[in-house]
Amino acid sequence: MYRVAFSVSCCAYLMVCAAGCMTIPLHSGFRFTESQTSSATANSQETSSTPAPTDIEATWDELLRVRLTEPLWRPHLKWNPSQAALTRQPYWQLAQGVDRQPQASPVSGPQYIPSPTKMIRGQNADDHPPAPVTESVTHSEVSPPTPPPAQEEALLSNSDVLVRLENRDDPAWPKVVSSLQRLSAEHNPTSNPIVNLNALILLGQHRVPLSSQELSILQSASLTGTLTPTLTIHSTLLKITKSPRRFFEKSQQPPEEKLPAVSPASDPVITLTSQTRAAAMEAWCTALVCTQPSSQIDQALAPAGRFLAEAMLPPQVQAQLVRTVGMHLTPARVPVLRDLFNVDQQSETISEELQIAGMEACVLNAAGRSMPPPQYHPEQWPRGIDQVELHPHPHLRELFGQFVALTAHPRAASILANQMQDTELMVRVSAVKSLPLLLTDTTQRTAAIELIQLASKHHSETLRSASLPGLVAIAFSE
Repeated sequence: MYRVAFSVSCCAYLMVCAAGCMTIPLHSGFRFTESQTSSATANSQETSSTPAPTDIEATWDELLRVRLTEPLWRPHLKWNPSQAALTRQPYWQLAQGVDRQPQASPVSGPQYIPSPTKMIRGQNADDHPPAPVTESVTHSEVSPPTPPPAQEEALLSNSDVLVRLENRDDPAWPKVVSSLQRLSAEHNPTSNPIVNLNALILLGQHRVPLSSQELSILQSASLTGTLTPTLTIHSTLLKITKSPRRFFEKSQQPPEEKLPAVSPASDPVITLTSQTRAAAMEAWCTALVCTQPSSQIDQALAPAGRFLAEAMLPPQVQAQLVRTVGMHLTPARVPVLRDLFNVDQQSETISEELQIAGMEACVLNAAGRSMPPPQYHPEQWPRGIDQVELHPHPHLRELFGQFVALTAHPRAASILANQMQDTELMVRVSAVKSLPLLLTDTTQRTAAIELIQLASKHHSETLRSASLPGLVAIAFSE
């Protein structure tokens, strides 16, 4: 009976948890190209030069080139950690397409989706997006794209082609990926390096295999915050040792060894914004994870763990690094994250932005764990995490409610009962939506059923609507 209840309460997760971070199959039209340098990997199977794009491929390239010229990265307005752990939805996205053409939620009925932008920056719902950033470089004017052939009109009808990346079943998905690969490798005197970098970020975010040089470009952009028009590695990078597990411990840090700068001194340097650096960090870490099987995630994320422990990074970049590394590794072993909520061990005030990222990392980690129903092991989570229950920030309280439900915390039912009386509606709704996860916990099932039934009779229509999935789960489990 409990297995049935668990399947019903988590059906949305099971439907979207397809293949995690597997290697992407080669679709018709894909051309996974390596950068044409002397450092190309030895296992490359290419035996001929890449052919020139066809007319329709050139049209895709022009559409994306115009779109990627805008470096306005921001958090996804509909990003939710408990869902993103299984859908692999990126946290960062280029903002224009969402502003111009918002996408309807695939689930009918009232939906509550927290906005990380609002909670972190304190914006109102009708706030305007941030002012354009200063990333720019002189490049030739892009000519308008030519009309596509009739058979491709359906694929190009969407005014924002990046929306096609959200769904791999979209017939245009392989075409967009192939075009991004061409743009990321486009190096000539008139090319825009921002377009090259944005194309690489999107490929990394969506788990398209990248070469070692492309990984180095993302690493350099995220850690140094600079870029040159030739997309060479401008700033000095740290060489990573072969002992990955040491990066996630406080002691025995390996010495730093520097690589020489390789870009010409005459190249003008572009300074990247913190948002673009954070997006590049997300793409870099995601691409690193995809280079190794799940049993070797420690080795894959060794470079990221090293920089999290040692590098001085802007708050948004550090927050993204905590969010991504904490998603894949045991949070208690991740530098910065393990003591993020332990007030007694903090020598200075921790920003709410970093605390939110740490709590999101814990939710991502808990939601991404395999079945059967979890058991709570406090030694796996950051010290002092229970203190978040009474945190003054409502988004942190909301995330903590999701966390205790996903991990079957021994006090989950009582914590969610208290959150149903919270002063913030967002916390109350999230608590009601988290209750069905407790139906598989034999010690808290009865309390969860009572709370769901109580919410279904609440005077607030929002809470009554939020209780519907729980009522369905109860009916199927009896």
